[in-house]
Amino acid sequence: SRYIPRKVVREVYARDQGQCSFVSAAGRRCSARGFVEVHHHGRTYARGGEASVGNLRLTCRAHNQFYAEQDYGRGFMRDRLRDAVIQKRPSRAFVPEQVAARGG
Repeated sequence: SRYIPRKVVREVYARDQGQCSFVSAAGRRCSARGFVEVHHHGRTYARGGEASVGNLRLTCRAHNQFYAEQDYGRGFMRDRLRDAVIQKRPSRAFVPEQVAARGG
């Protein structure tokens, strides 16, 4: 399961100081602190990565996406995102009764 024990999340949060852990090639750390996510970094969840302090890090949404594209490829992640958006979108099926009720 994707469950990460609260104790592990607290330890990762404390270690990363509640901030995105991404560091640029120039040595600058991302300053994002809001809406940080726990990211499987050493070995991804899909590849059997553990929910351990050593395998997890905090990332902002943008850097989580960046790492996912590095791990799985940009095309794969683009397709996954598109599929997720399509699944969440409400059905817009044509229903003649609805058109008639609107005066169409």
